[in-house]
Amino acid sequence: MNNEKVEISDKTIESATEKGLQSLGVKRENSVIEILNEPGSGLLGLWGNKEAKVSVSIKLGPSEFIKKIVESIVQEIDTNGMVSLTQEGNDIYVSIEGKSMGILIGKKGQTLESMQYLLNVILHRQFNHFKGRVILDIENYRERRQNVLVKVASETAERALKINREIELEPMSSYERRIIHMALKDSQLVNTYSRGEEPYRKVVVSPVK
Repeated sequence: MNNEKVEISDKTIESATEKGLQSLGVKRENSVIEILNEPGSGLLGLWGNKEAKVSVSIKLGPSEFIKKIVESIVQEIDTNGMVSLTQEGNDIYVSIEGKSMGILIGKKGQTLESMQYLLNVILHRQFNHFKGRVILDIENYRERRQNVLVKVASETAERALKINREIELEPMSSYERRIIHMALKDSQLVNTYSRGEEPYRKVVVSPVK
């Protein structure tokens, strides 16, 4: 984030604080508020009235905030996982490594996807101005799953051509559907498109007519 501390003056301490929080785009619980000046009246209550002045700063930046949340989840389920973060541009990449991580991955990565979604909701509620996103991976699951889906895409295309009919795959998340689409996007023999409503939306592989 560009600014991590601001000094704001206003008629009351509360209004100055609110303006500071809005300027930084953070919630009160993730801020440090210091009163620099109390509001007061000037001479005879007429001249030189003093405004309140506060300093508002951020306790934890987006990366530190997300790491703390993920570490608390790992600790809560007692998996002894190690959490590491990297940042590329605005995006925050979170990796969890350890034993018995299956509970956090879930069937076909459903728990992982749900965790990633919730982390992004929490992050953007806490930091209004943050433009990036959280990408969560556990035990390198995403790369392993991608390799499987690329193979599925290739085999499905071959089968669709062999029987000369479209083939509908099982329901997948938008992330997994995109992998299928990307794996076959350069093919001149088959097309892909999605069909159905979430959470049952599927990829269809169809021979080119």
